[in-house]
Amino acid sequence: MGLRFRFRFASEDHERYGDQWWTFNEADLARMRSRELIAIERELRAELGINVYDAVMSLRQAHREATAATLALMWIARRMAGVVEPLSEFDPMVLAARSEELPEGDDADPPVRTSSPSPESSGA
Repeated sequence: MGLRFRFRFASEDHERYGDQWWTFNEADLARMRSRELIAIERELRAELGINVYDAVMSLRQAHREATAATLALMWIARRMAGVVEPLSEFDPMVLAARSEELPEGDDADPPVRTSSPSPESSGA
């Protein structure tokens, strides 16, 4: 159900945010407790002037240039994974991040690719 994508922060953000893949799944919002979702909504409105619905709809309609929406959904994905960080301190390079849509369907994580490492992840 709904928007699903995974993302990885730009290499310049790896030190602060890590180099792993994160997943946003709109269906996970429906499984959140009301008070937690309200807290997320309040923080989004205070910092970005948008709500969860606005952010999801912006990306669902392929407005990939919607920086605030992308930032919001990346922050929500990390929060749902247990990372607690004020939105006001979350400042990755969202347009430089790698992202890919995931097919609708089951909620299982996509398989990890086993291809050779990208040049940005090679040791120096």
